[in-house]
Amino acid sequence: MAPSLRATTIRTFTMVLFVGFELMALVTVMPDVARLLHGERWYALSFASAMASSVVGMVATGLWSDRRGPAGPLLASLALFALGLLICGLAPGMGTLILGRIIQGLGGGGVSVTMYVVVGVIVPPALRPQAFALLAAGWVLPTLVGPLLAAGIAHAFGWRWVFLGVVLLVVATAPVIVSIVRVLPEHRPEQPGEEGPTAGSAAHGPAAKGVGQLGWAALAGAGVLALDLIGGGGGWRTATAVAVMVVVLIAARPLLPSGTLAMRPGLPSVVLTRGTLAAGFMAGEIYVPYALQERWGWSTLHAGMVLAAAGLSWTGASFLQARLRHWSDRSMLRLGTALVLAGLGGLTVVIAIPLPAAGFVAAYAVGAAGMGLSYPRTTMAALAVSTDSDRGFNSAALTIGDSLGSALSLAIIGLVFVAAGGVGKTAFVAAYAVTVGWVFLAALAARRTGSGASAGVAASAEPGPAPE
Repeated sequence: MAPSLRATTIRTFTMVLFVGFELMALVTVMPDVARLLHGERWYALSFASAMASSVVGMVATGLWSDRRGPAGPLLASLALFALGLLICGLAPGMGTLILGRIIQGLGGGGVSVTMYVVVGVIVPPALRPQAFALLAAGWVLPTLVGPLLAAGIAHAFGWRWVFLGVVLLVVATAPVIVSIVRVLPEHRPEQPGEEGPTAGSAAHGPAAKGVGQLGWAALAGAGVLALDLIGGGGGWRTATAVAVMVVVLIAARPLLPSGTLAMRPGLPSVVLTRGTLAAGFMAGEIYVPYALQERWGWSTLHAGMVLAAAGLSWTGASFLQARLRHWSDRSMLRLGTALVLAGLGGLTVVIAIPLPAAGFVAAYAVGAAGMGLSYPRTTMAALAVSTDSDRGFNSAALTIGDSLGSALSLAIIGLVFVAAGGVGKTAFVAAYAVTVGWVFLAALAARRTGSGASAGVAASAEPGPAPE
């Protein structure tokens, strides 16, 4: 917050708020949107589409930033983000809304990457840990007030203004965004022979590798979208869905550390733990308001209050793990994944029996606390074994694992949900059983992450899926 950095800090923090509020607001109002647009069949796709396209946005803007600097990618990403929101807010049907979500995901993924590139360019190295911790903390406010504010806006003005309101905020702060670009130093691409991430031949070095990664990211994203479009049913549909899942996993391999899908000990298992946690909890969270409204008749506002309360649970646990510095990263990951597994298992049991909604809320809070304990430690465990030559790739792998894991999980859950009848006890039980399977995999991977160093001072209270 020194005078020379204060303005840039506030501006980048504001962009985190945009992305975070949009995510939490959509989780709150999407059940109503799906019903009003007669698109319950595409409920999962409305989330998976944005998560899948965000992977493409992350890789594309990372490559663009390395070659040309972050100014152009930042402006382009924000424009796509606002355009996607505008299309969603004006959508006459679910198909148009999903198109808007794809465009929005491209922009949102790009914004996430370029924010951190901007910090890396402007903020001195000694202050970057504090800057990254502040940006991660930028998810606290959207988590706490986003669901309640979105429910209030939807009730007073209609669901469309949940999207259009964020567009107005982006437009209103456009001069602030432009001012960030103006203070960025001129980008000087490194020449062959220089050290750095862009050194080497443009035709055969990292630039060509980056283009290849963009292709794999596009293939993985397209595969996730295809899974939802295939639909449920037996015969050729099931066989095609399995084949597409294999393609997605093959495409994901070059974007992740070697051995991630094989649960190799160390960094690969750290990345797998992060991705499967997101695949389980994030996908399960998206169905929380839906289940509360359909199974217990709760209002959008009351469902939003549950999301906000879970945000408090996540945030409190995040601050707790930062104080438990004597705990190794692996020990904290094992505890955190166990709590998430217990929480999602509890959600499944509460719906299956069924029990009162209070049991559902309590199980959700336990799972959120587990995420608060484990999520920041995946970052610290990855950074602890990273060097200057691979820190960027490893950090990006965590973020890509988040989005791709969540998107793939939502696509699978969407198929299972529809196959189980949709909007009923059996469908919700089946959906949450899938999330339990993902987190069981995370618990196994957490045991192979290595002893690790204690998190130390740098273990920030990272309350949401903010990219590193």
